[in-house]
Parts: sequence; structure tokens; C-alpha cells
Amino acid sequence: MTLNLKILSWNARSLVKVNKDLLVQFCLDNQIDIFCIQETFLKPFIKIQFHGYRVIRQDRTDRDKGGIIIGVRNHIRFNQQWVNLSQGRAEIIGCKMFIDRQKKINIFNIYNPDGSENNLREAFEQMMQSVPSGELIIVVGDFNAHSESWCTCGRSNNAGRDIEDFLMNNNDLCLLTPKDLPTHLNHNTGQYSTIDLVFSSPHIAPTTKVTSLKNTILYSDHLPVIIELNGCNNIQANNIAHKFKLKKTDWKTFLTALENVHIEEQLKDVSSSEKKIKIFQTALMDVVDKVVPKISTHKLNHKVTKWWNETCTKAKHDLKDAKSNYERFPTFHGYV
Repeated sequence: MTLNLKILSWNARSLVKVNKDLLVQFCLDNQIDIFCIQETFLKPFIKIQFHGYRVIRQDRTDRDKGGIIIGVRNHIRFNQQWVNLSQGRAEIIGCKMFIDRQKKINIFNIYNPDGSENNLREAFEQMMQSVPSGELIIVVGDFNAHSESWCTCGRSNNAGRDIEDFLMNNNDLCLLTPKDLPTHLNHNTGQYSTIDLVFSSPHIAPTTKVTSLKNTILYSDHLPVIIELNGCNNIQANNIAHKFKLKKTDWKTFLTALENVHIEEQLKDVSSSEKKIKIFQTALMDVVDKVVPKISTHKLNHKVTKWWNETCTKAKHDLKDAKSNYERFPTFHGYV
């Protein structure tokens, strides 16, 4: 069965206080399968849990701030991936998810605090060397990288040039971030830039969508970036995962329903091979959902935070209104 995988990438600027609870609320509300957070500000002595998710983290012990974390829904099987960098201040952590016996997806979370350093090319090269041939890969993070390739900013820096150079000389990774996607708000100018980026294996790029969200309950100068991946087997993006009852399937009814779709007519005027694949997948899965019986195997209950009340709900809406007003009228009073 073809299912969806939903990933969140976000520079939180601290998970130490209220942002942690807001993050969990956001992930459950938006059915996030995996969250990748940069600048957690966590230290090894800080114990933290996320309802419904297992986490791997890398804390910054040699200086303040920094730190990265990946959270994975409880029902998804994964192993941690280690990438050791010999130079620079970039931080990287990864996990390998098992879709089935043959397919695996490697997800890496990167935080690069200084866009003037020439260290990202090495980070990308070592990351790619850790992934066996044939396995899929998704890379997200805050790269502090400027380039005309993904942002109409009129300038570039060393981090941006490092990424451009790597992509030009490597066919196993491509940029997914749409040009000028707003991801970071400069409070001094009220303008957005694109420094939080997403990359993936070319094989899954056509069916992957990348967006950023404004006016959410998450508070930071970075917007949450949502990556929606279609076409993964055995990973369910919503709260209920299903198994098929193949022995109870009426295959004559299945073939009849498939013939009634008239897939040839739908593909007749389509020239793009990616669109043809998407149309075929959609038509096939529509028939499967209608004909093949299923049983539920897992449900993640939405845990209601005990302290959440009407005052919190009102504060959440007021925060959204205030952020929206500041984006339209970037004044000091609006920022405060």
C-alpha cells in the first residue's frame, strides 16, 4: 500500500520551556510522523519526553545554544545514524527508517550556525558515504546558506556555495525547497529569507511537497517547514495504520473495478512520465481502498494536555493575530 510520510523541520530557538509542549501539540494536530528540530538549547542533564514519539538527540556541550533532535512516531521502526565531522561547527544527526525488508529511508537533520564557514561540503560528503547504495535519503535543517538557487536575495555566502558545488557534482541528492519559500523572518526588516532547506534522493523528489507555515502556535523567528512524502510503503501518516485482508479480497470485483477506471484514457494526453506514474498510483489506490478489506493495527491517541484550557486557546489565537499584524506592519511595538 502506498502511504504518506509527513516530516516537520523547524529551528525552535529552544525546547527548554513552553516550546516543547507547543511542539507536541502541533505535531499531534498536524499528524507529523517525524520532527527534526534545530537549536534545541538542550544539555545532557535536561531530561525531556515527547508523547507519542521516540527521540534521538545531539546536545551542544562546548557552547551555549545549538543542539539538534529527531522525533519518530512510536510505531515506526528506526536506527540512529552517526556522522562525525572533523571540522567546522555544523551539527548533524540521522536515523534510518525501515519501510520493508528491501526499502529504507535515511533522514538527516543538520544545523549550521555559521554561513561564512566552508564546512557543509564535507558534511554532505560524509553523510552520503554513510548511506548504502540504493537507500533513499532526505536531508533537512537550518543551513544559514544564501544562494540565488533558492532565494532571490542578491547574494551568496560560503555555506550556499558549498551546497551548490556539492549538488553540481553529485547526482544522488537534489534540492526540494521551492525558490523564495519563506522560512526565516528578520525582525529588523520584517522580511523573509530562505535558509531552512530540504533535499532528497531524485527518486522520491517528484512525489514530495515542501511548504512552510505562518501563524502557527510554534514561536520562533523560523517558520515550521512541512515535507510531505508520498509513495512510501508501510508507513502511515494519519493516526490509524491498516493491514489488508488479502485472503478475503474478491479479486474478480477488484479486476472489474480496475477496468472501470479506464486508466488508458486518463494517460492519453499526459506527456510527463512523473504525472503518468502519479495518476496510475492514485487510480490503483482508489480501487484498493474501495475493494480490499482492511483491519486497523495501531492507533495513536491524541493526548490532551492537562493544563490546556480556554485561556490557552485564546492566547494561541492572539499570538497568531499578533504575528500576522507584525508581518504586515513590522514595528518595534508589534515585535514586542
